[in-house]
Amino acid sequence: MARQTMPEQLAAVRLAIANSRNSSQIMAALAEQGIDEAFLAQGEQLASIASMAVATQDSAVGRQTEATNSYRAAEAAARRAYQDWAQACRATLTPAQVQALQIKAMPKNAVAFIGAANALLDNVANNDEVRGKLARRGRTDAKLQIARGQVAAFETSYQAQQANKAATRDATNVQSEAFKALRAWFVEFSRFARLALKGQRALLDQILPPARQSAAPSSGSGEPAPSPSPQP
Repeated sequence: MARQTMPEQLAAVRLAIANSRNSSQIMAALAEQGIDEAFLAQGEQLASIASMAVATQDSAVGRQTEATNSYRAAEAAARRAYQDWAQACRATLTPAQVQALQIKAMPKNAVAFIGAANALLDNVANNDEVRGKLARRGRTDAKLQIARGQVAAFETSYQAQQANKAATRDATNVQSEAFKALRAWFVEFSRFARLALKGQRALLDQILPPARQSAAPSSGSGEPAPSPSPQP
């Protein structure tokens, strides 16, 4: 079962439960091995939990994809703004003024970049002489506010992306645990179903199709790969 996809695992469990319930003969044989309605109901509940975990994880991946796309667009705009203002300052101001603005080479790290960009734009905003010189070169207060807004938007998108990455990790872990429990249930069900229906191949095929019987379930740690998560 561990080599099957998640939808295949769910389908196998649901088939086994449904076809067991549909045959009084199968139910009677299973009961002799301790597989009763309560045990089937447990499997049904585990399948429902696993199915909801898949839906939750898929939704989390979708939200992370959207957040990552927004993050990348906001990052590009903020970095362009920083580069534009840094170049304008170097071209327009005295060396002492440039040094006072704390202009740095553009950091690659998002947090470091946000700090450097805010420092530069705040220092420009707080220095009337610098603002006056830059305004005469077309870098007006209105454009300064636009640049500050772009950096703020990037910071917001960065925080949203980080939150969505964490949510996706959590959803993937929950999904993994849900299918681990489901596989454990199906391992036990399959083992006792074979004992209960030994020599009754037609009945066994109804709840464990031949393909499932040739790939005996394992309680090992092998798991299907979780849904891929987009990278920042």
